[in-house]
Amino acid sequence: DLLIINKAVYRSSDPKFQDIVVFRPPSYACEPSQLDDKGEPKVDFIKRCIGLPGDLIEFKGGDLYRNGTRVEEGYRTAPSPFDYKLVEHKGQPWPVTMGFGMANNRQTSMIAPKFEATDPREMKELLDAPAIKIPAGFYMMVGDNRPGSYDGRAWGLIPREAVVGKAEAIWFPFSRIRRTH
Repeated sequence: DLLIINKAVYRSSDPKFQDIVVFRPPSYACEPSQLDDKGEPKVDFIKRCIGLPGDLIEFKGGDLYRNGTRVEEGYRTAPSPFDYKLVEHKGQPWPVTMGFGMANNRQTSMIAPKFEATDPREMKELLDAPAIKIPAGFYMMVGDNRPGSYDGRAWGLIPREAVVGKAEAIWFPFSRIRRTH
């Protein structure tokens, strides 16, 4: 799809819940071919904003919960196959993807190498840690195709300064012309 991206909208406002946002990803979320010779991303990502600063975001039993309330997601193509929470670990917010009694295990779920837990004690710490709210200045971005999306559940939060713009419409192919919200 070719999209119309509004790069001006976030100069005077912040992303809103469920906006489709274009942003610069963290370098550890990129494949080597997506990085320049200095290791910086040379691509933008596009995902749905499901978490704002101060939100408590969790996935339980395939469903998104925002501040303790289940969110009805008519746009989602399939439920999330793993549970998720954000926790405080090693002095920073860590995405925790949980399944099969494990946390952040690359053999059972997608997780960025930076957040992989290989030690069973660390996995237990992550499983037992309470969920935390998204810190000020950060956002949670997730794809609508939950089982196949490598997104914020795997590589964490996006800082406000990485936000590029808002997807407004699909304009090509012509058979798919529509507003994105």
